[in-house]
Amino acid sequence: KQNELCVWVISGITRAEAMEVLSEEIPHLQRYMDTGQLQVFSHKEWYLSGGNFDGQNALDAALNKYSEALFRKHAGLRITGNLFWLDQSDWRSFMEYENRLNNAVQNCRLLAICAYGESKHIMDNIDDVVNTHKYVLAKTDGSWRTRTLASE
Repeated sequence: KQNELCVWVISGITRAEAMEVLSEEIPHLQRYMDTGQLQVFSHKEWYLSGGNFDGQNALDAALNKYSEALFRKHAGLRITGNLFWLDQSDWRSFMEYENRLNNAVQNCRLLAICAYGESKHIMDNIDDVVNTHKYVLAKTDGSWRTRTLASE
């Protein structure tokens, strides 16, 4: 509705399941899909295109989508995905990618939402998640809490 290019990187569900959920929530979904304003990618397509996680490829994908959004005269880019697929062995390189992405898009019209699961390796590294994101929304003891980095 805001004329933004919207990208959803899915994990744990199929594209068909994602489309079913979206069709229940978004009027005229097919129009957005047909025009390319809404694009759905699997985490394998987005993050693991070469078979393994490569931060530079993921950064290039995000920056290319932002350029596409501007070229197509969109107001900006919204991108969301979950990181349930992220393995402990890729943790450090993924956090480096997230920091590089944050630096690259500081002055861009881009909103990214990252959903992390409650796996042991994510909980063991929760400080990385909190320190890598400008805003954090977390459910703790049944209550939702927000955090904004002090430097903002």
